[in-house]
Amino acid sequence: MDTGADLRRLTSLRAFAALAVFLHHCGNENNWLIWDRYVRYGSAGVAFFFVLSGFVLTWAWRPGDETRLFYVRRFARIWPAHVVALATGVVAFAPTDPRITWESVVANLLLLQAWAPPPLNTLNGVSWSLSVEAFFYAVAPLIIVASHRVERHRFMWGAGALIGLTLAVRLVWSLVERNPEGGINYYLYEQPALRLSEFVAGVVIAVLVRDGWRPRFPVPAAIAAAGVVVLAISVPDGSLPGAIPEVILLPAFALLIAAAAGADLRGTPGLLQHRALVYAGELSFAFYLLHGQVLFTVEQYVTLFPSKPVGALYTLGTFLLAGLAAAALHHLVEKPAQRRIVRAARTRLPVPSLR
Repeated sequence: MDTGADLRRLTSLRAFAALAVFLHHCGNENNWLIWDRYVRYGSAGVAFFFVLSGFVLTWAWRPGDETRLFYVRRFARIWPAHVVALATGVVAFAPTDPRITWESVVANLLLLQAWAPPPLNTLNGVSWSLSVEAFFYAVAPLIIVASHRVERHRFMWGAGALIGLTLAVRLVWSLVERNPEGGINYYLYEQPALRLSEFVAGVVIAVLVRDGWRPRFPVPAAIAAAGVVVLAISVPDGSLPGAIPEVILLPAFALLIAAAAGADLRGTPGLLQHRALVYAGELSFAFYLLHGQVLFTVEQYVTLFPSKPVGALYTLGTFLLAGLAAAALHHLVEKPAQRRIVRAARTRLPVPSLR
């Protein structure tokens, strides 16, 4: 088991997941794109992040790793950039959104906003997924340690049961509550406990790879398979309700992550190992945090378009602005704060480091 391997393809794939979410917001909320229906389910990029999170955390964990340092590293990974994005969200949204209260600020600071019904998640809408990730971080040591200590077949049965249960609840909710945009439906969409299916799916793939499985499914074929699924659910008129698109895409995401990890572990060269794509993946977290605010700000000044091709130009310009903002947040806040927090923790906790 080489947990020290540099899985560069997985980092690159993060960039495409963030791009999918961005295009979803441009095409389905701002109505800027000609091909709206083909980015209709770009929000499923968040589900890809959740699967990837389960894989990466499990892959990096080694028996004997210090749980306290794990939590410190996770805190350092997301919270500093989140706080800055939260502050800019207050500046961007507070003047026009009366729902912003001290309660919502506190809930967002503590990453608890996904646990409560709207409107607590108002300052930086995309940060609901960080609240979900914080829940994953809280339970990750229990799940990952169990993957090491429990007999593999028992662990897989348990993981499969958990995945099946949470998927069943989400499917039933999706069929009963047809409106995915408000009230209890949207509340359940963000519920951290109900998103465990994606995180645990990533854990399962990592356990299989950790124990010696080296999938030889070509990465381009895995990408094509995911693309075919997206096209198949996008072509019909109307939208699939609730979580159904993400449930359909979950096997494709798991296959893609497994194929990419297997290719990296075998040392197979490929486009996704290109430095530019890896760097874009490194910026993806900051880009994800800020792109909604950039879109909102641009939308305040650009409300009417002579044609959708012009809207596509605005999309490109907004993408570049969000990219520049992401680079600044990544290099000036995210990475320096992460290094300092982890360095300070290591001086107090002289234990083996987590990757």
